[in-house]
Amino acid sequence: MNESSFNRRNFLVTSGSVVSGGWLFCAIPSIFATAQAASGKRDLGEAFTNLQPLEAADLEAMAEQILPSNETPGAREVGVIWFIDTALGGFFKDVAALIKDGLAELNAGLDADYRFADLDPEKQRRALQAIETTPFFDMVHFLTVAGMFALPGYGGNREKLGWALLGFEDRHAWQPPFGYYDQVNLPEVSS
Repeated sequence: MNESSFNRRNFLVTSGSVVSGGWLFCAIPSIFATAQAASGKRDLGEAFTNLQPLEAADLEAMAEQILPSNETPGAREVGVIWFIDTALGGFFKDVAALIKDGLAELNAGLDADYRFADLDPEKQRRALQAIETTPFFDMVHFLTVAGMFALPGYGGNREKLGWALLGFEDRHAWQPPFGYYDQVNLPEVSS
């Protein structure tokens, strides 16, 4: 590399790549540990880490309205709430306050005797229609879809049911479809 091609911008780009790669390498054990803990808690039915039980019930009811059960499993069967709980304490902890404040506002708009999870499905649908253009609803919608199709280790996608809905075939390795021109033809060596 000559002097003219090495400037401050190149230095920052190169060092930024090194730092981010180093961070990712160091963070891999904690990412795997979080994923394993989330799926273990989901499977054992343990308490939520980042959500209160009433918050979890409201969010699960919202998720079920977004991805309902019908002929196929919905958000409840797939365990989306476990993904949301894990995300709000980890890689989405910056939006935890938005979610909790949004739930409080949603429930404040209902009759004093009811929470969102207590409403019948039609009343839940109407309540969600009133807030569907808010950042709160957008985030719950995103987390619901992400939990439906994420790696099962992150808490959602129980038994890979979300992937089954898409027709995704989870295999450890894939064999490329070699054709005649893709084959490696080594010349014969005569001795």
